[in-house]
Amino acid sequence: MKFGRWLITLMIIVLVTDISILADIPVLRQVLGFLCLTTIPGLLILYVLKLNEISLLKRFLLSVGLSISFLIFVGLSINELLPWFGYSKPLSTFPLILFFSLALAVLCFIAYLRNKSGIQFTLPSEFSQSIKNERLSLLLFPFLFPLLSVIGRNLADTSGNNKVLILMFLLIPVYIVLLMWQNKKVSEATYPIAIGMISIALLLSRGLISDYLIGGDIYSEYHSFQVVSKNLHWSIAASPSITTASLSVSLLPQIFQSILGINPLYLFKVVFLILTSLVPVICYVIYRRYVGILYGFLSSFFFMAQVPFIYLLSGHIRVGITLVSFSLALMVLLDNNFTGLNKRILFLIFLISLVVEYYVLPVLFLGLMFCFWLIPKITKKSPQTLSIIAAIILPFILIFFWWGQLTATAFNQYIFFSRDILINLSNMFVEELYSPMVTALYTIDQNLPLIMQVPGIVQRITIFIIAIGVVSILIMREQRVKFSNYAFLMIPCFALLLAEIILPKLGFRYGADRLYIQLLVILAPAFIAGCQAIFNICIYLFRFIRSNDSPRYKHTHPTFNLQLIIIVILIICQFFSTSFLYHQLLGFPAREILDTESDGYITYYVYDSEVVAANWLGANNINNLPACIGNMNQPSAGSVFEYTEYGVDRKFSVYGFRKKPFAENSYVFLRHLNIIDGRVRTPYIEEPHPYDGLPLLIEYFCFFAEKNKIYDNNGSSIYR
Repeated sequence: MKFGRWLITLMIIVLVTDISILADIPVLRQVLGFLCLTTIPGLLILYVLKLNEISLLKRFLLSVGLSISFLIFVGLSINELLPWFGYSKPLSTFPLILFFSLALAVLCFIAYLRNKSGIQFTLPSEFSQSIKNERLSLLLFPFLFPLLSVIGRNLADTSGNNKVLILMFLLIPVYIVLLMWQNKKVSEATYPIAIGMISIALLLSRGLISDYLIGGDIYSEYHSFQVVSKNLHWSIAASPSITTASLSVSLLPQIFQSILGINPLYLFKVVFLILTSLVPVICYVIYRRYVGILYGFLSSFFFMAQVPFIYLLSGHIRVGITLVSFSLALMVLLDNNFTGLNKRILFLIFLISLVVEYYVLPVLFLGLMFCFWLIPKITKKSPQTLSIIAAIILPFILIFFWWGQLTATAFNQYIFFSRDILINLSNMFVEELYSPMVTALYTIDQNLPLIMQVPGIVQRITIFIIAIGVVSILIMREQRVKFSNYAFLMIPCFALLLAEIILPKLGFRYGADRLYIQLLVILAPAFIAGCQAIFNICIYLFRFIRSNDSPRYKHTHPTFNLQLIIIVILIICQFFSTSFLYHQLLGFPAREILDTESDGYITYYVYDSEVVAANWLGANNINNLPACIGNMNQPSAGSVFEYTEYGVDRKFSVYGFRKKPFAENSYVFLRHLNIIDGRVRTPYIEEPHPYDGLPLLIEYFCFFAEKNKIYDNNGSSIYR
């Protein structure tokens, strides 16, 4: 197909999508809207930049990343410009469709002018080669994982049967073993497809719990989106908060909602998790450059086989979306195929994107870029690949401009966090103040049986292996040459990981799990390097001992790759422990994905009866009296009221239970956890040990004994 005809085809697809959206054609609107808006804008930008020779995988990833940036930047422009012309709802469907289509038409025209020399549109050669491979079954098999995740999640929620989910979590390591066994007969296209499908399956296995949201900052993120959705206009003044200023969870979901017209809850439960699932695939593209295709795949799987990936990213949407821009910026920076002006433009787009998407990752990125610029300058081991303007000045200006001036929401957090670090530096050697992460490295939890210590031991081993890997990369010449400038990013990341472990309560305001998964984007290949270093040391010692015992001993190489086998076993052990499959198979308390009887599942799960009760109270709370809820997960969110029309307005305050009498003029809202299980979850008391259970409701009876029950639907009760 000639390039001009290909561009016309793309615009026809856009036109059909517009018609399906404006006519609200079910299924077609959602499918075409999602595929069109997450690929075509970025693809046209690549054509404008004349990046026609990059691989299919990189083209796809860049298209999605650039499309997300396109939606945010153009959407923000529409949001700010249309009110000047008297249009008060710029984020409604019609203006978005109109201006997005015009913008795509302009990009299409520029792309044609830039490529009118007569290039042909063809599928990349690696695509046709991959489908001819004799191991096509291994390429198609991973598509089963998301299907098992959806079916298994539905069965677990409706009947408590988790066997399909357990099957999925067992099949993933089995598939990894088969893939490694047949690696010489598997096409290169199999690895990114496998990573993407496993990633989607893991995220959906938690994200699809109940018909409502499940754990983490997702509650406050959803509230910020609701404020934008009600006004159809993004404004920091409407709800001044960090989540509102994070465009990835306030502006972006409203754009998708206006285009797709789906249940807004499933934007957070499905759509954004699909986008987040691309992070390990982008990491694979980065890793394979330094450790090869096979170990790049294992590094990406190691990144996914972490508690924060499975349990945190499904409940902290802005972290996952920002990691897409973060990892794409690193991919562009480290890839020598991107040069000159194109490299600067792509880097700048993703830099601005991650700044406006989340307030923490830009600061981490600024620190990494500073080290990436400074270390080569000091060591003079490698030519400068980044100017001081791109490394330090530009990120700092963008952070200050967005978070300090336009939104003015995050600078206090930066100040408080810096203050905590300075205070904790003086307590570095006070063992009583060490974080649980460091004490867990050399102590045993007396509250757990020894067999339950195995997952913790596995996690400690992986941290030590990562440390050995970083050291080996720095001191071994062969490793230094292989990793080259990538090591300049590993050094500050490993230093931050050590600081998180050693400095007491460093992650108090942010969370060690969030920092760990972000650092692991860089450090995952260090696990492979650490395993290789340990293996080589063991082989050297074995040869030395055997040579001393038998002077005529002659080493023979094994017929199988023992090093690969050991690495696969270690990563699978990590996966078994962090997915809590180990706990489930042995009959110990697990977490909410596999164990429907766990505290996490019981406290996070939202029942329809609770939402019905919240709607009733919202409609009948004429005097806007405060409501005290017996199951509340996050103080900054409105709990179950977020799913009602009264959650956006916040006409009355919502609190969790406290160890003191309730206000006289207040409601007491008992949910399923309180009535059926007789327990309480409240953010205002110290978190219990995971295996000690939640406090009992009977402990709070005395605080509302004189109140009268005014509502009951057999799942929720309200007292006044």
